[in-house]
Amino acid sequence: MHVSTYYKERFYLFIFLLSTIGAQAQIYTYPFTNGRAELPAFSPTKNKPVWSTYTIRNPQTNSVEVILFQEIDQLIVYKMDQGKLTLLGQSGWLYPAHALQFDQYPEFGLLHRNGFLFRIPPKQTIQIRVVYQNRTFDTNSLFYPLLFSREGYQHFQNHQLTKHLQTRYLGMIFIGSLLIMFLYTIMQYVILGDRVLFYYALYVLLVLLRSMMADDYMHFIDHWPLLRSIGFVSRHSLSFLYWSLAAYGLFLCEYIQLSARAPYANAVHRISIGIFILLGLGDMLVVVDKFTVPVWQQIHRITDLGLVLFGLYTLYTIGRLYDTVTKFLFWGILFFLLSGIASIINRSVFWGSSTLYDAEVAIFITGYILEIVTFALGIAQRHELIRQEKLQMQQLWIEQLQENERKQTRLNNLRDEIARDLHDEMGSQLSAISILSQTTARLVLDPRVRQRLSAIGQTSRQVMDSMREIVWSLNSASDSLAPVGLRIQDIAYSLFNETSVNLHLDLGNSNTSIRLTEKQKREICLISRECLTNIIRHAKATQVSISLQISPNLLQLIISDDGLGFDRTTNSPGLGLRNLCQRAENLNADLRIESVRGQGTTLTLHCPLETESPLHRLPFKTISS
Repeated sequence: MHVSTYYKERFYLFIFLLSTIGAQAQIYTYPFTNGRAELPAFSPTKNKPVWSTYTIRNPQTNSVEVILFQEIDQLIVYKMDQGKLTLLGQSGWLYPAHALQFDQYPEFGLLHRNGFLFRIPPKQTIQIRVVYQNRTFDTNSLFYPLLFSREGYQHFQNHQLTKHLQTRYLGMIFIGSLLIMFLYTIMQYVILGDRVLFYYALYVLLVLLRSMMADDYMHFIDHWPLLRSIGFVSRHSLSFLYWSLAAYGLFLCEYIQLSARAPYANAVHRISIGIFILLGLGDMLVVVDKFTVPVWQQIHRITDLGLVLFGLYTLYTIGRLYDTVTKFLFWGILFFLLSGIASIINRSVFWGSSTLYDAEVAIFITGYILEIVTFALGIAQRHELIRQEKLQMQQLWIEQLQENERKQTRLNNLRDEIARDLHDEMGSQLSAISILSQTTARLVLDPRVRQRLSAIGQTSRQVMDSMREIVWSLNSASDSLAPVGLRIQDIAYSLFNETSVNLHLDLGNSNTSIRLTEKQKREICLISRECLTNIIRHAKATQVSISLQISPNLLQLIISDDGLGFDRTTNSPGLGLRNLCQRAENLNADLRIESVRGQGTTLTLHCPLETESPLHRLPFKTISS
């Protein structure tokens, strides 16, 4: 093995010596044949400089511009004059963009890193010594430097552009597709508010930025040339790669709901997301010129290996959760992983091939397109499943509402049946008791017996009145506000019918279509009866006003009189007032009683109509003045 290596090195050294002697002996006359001159080939050893000397003659009467071209990490060009070396400049992939010949020769600033332009005075012959630096790859391939005239170099560049034109068009179409996908997804996020769409749009945006940087669209920000030696055209391309992977992880966790379905995998991905974000920030902030190319090569290899392992773990996780929702995500990650492996193989095995760039772009675009298409299909499938689930829930709600309506109808029928039975059976019997007690009293001479028979008749009539209240509250036809107003009106007329009190009723909007619970209508009517009864017994009023009004979610009952009034500071509340307060509290209502001695009393009841939620409850208060 060592003998083979020894003879191989001797052979390349012999080839180098021959090429150097030939280069020194041969004179290259401007403008060269067809605008270009092929210089002797050489085989550079990694991290060992190779130098060659070339003699170039300018027979013309004016100064000319010559371009030395070689795709290698670094070119250092000296002018030789009687053994003295004068530095003309440097170029190459590993030379900083801001230090290239940008000011004097703009076309050699950013896009032509492998070309070095210099001038030859008229009617002169010059010698240049070129140092070739290979710091990146271990290779035994031959390199072929070229000399160009201006016209020859332009023709060469046009040929190179034409050679990769289809690939360039494919890259532009890919970037346009990414832009359209980003705009569409972000608009969908604005409309639907789904975080999955936001993370996916962020991922597509970062892939778009990385693609623009890695495909010569953003060379103007490239001041860190060492990254080019490990496969990235722009320094920030690596940062956006890490951040796109972080957005990818967020999208993955949200899409699959890993926190609920696979907590351990969710923790691993969350940690990975944090690492990717920190790596992107570190790459953005660390000055890479402090490190050597081999260090960055190792970092890049570790990154490649880590991404492959992370992709395999992700694929394994989704494979365990494979279902209708995750199947598109599974295949998208598989396509992306395969493209990454293919890219590593392509860069490692075929790095010296003339089709390396085209193959790399094809692999890059194919992997991302397959992934993005499958992800888009997965998101569409997910939204369709969500839509179907919502439709099913809506159908269940409709069926539940219909069932509730049927139950309510059956309940109303039962209430009406009970009300009819009470009215027909109990009412007729109580009425018979009352009539029998009256007729029997006429036949009895004993006053004590007649008094008891009269008490029996009066009690039966009171029971009949209470039963009417129960029947009225049970009747489903009285669940609206209008029957409540009519009931209050009947109570008022029955109580004040044989008195001289002027009664004023304001039930103007009691026909509002609003439903009351049995408890609400019963308590409101009993509060009205209690208040009107107290007015008859104690107030000695001449004017009584009753107002029943409705506003959004609130019922208002106001009963006022011009009677004697009372002073709460000196009079303890009776049983009737305590009953009023208790009934108002049962309704979660606000009861206010304002009374001034000699000026009458006003009762105001504010009853909320939505009492099922505690948020709608009003504080219970009793105020007197």
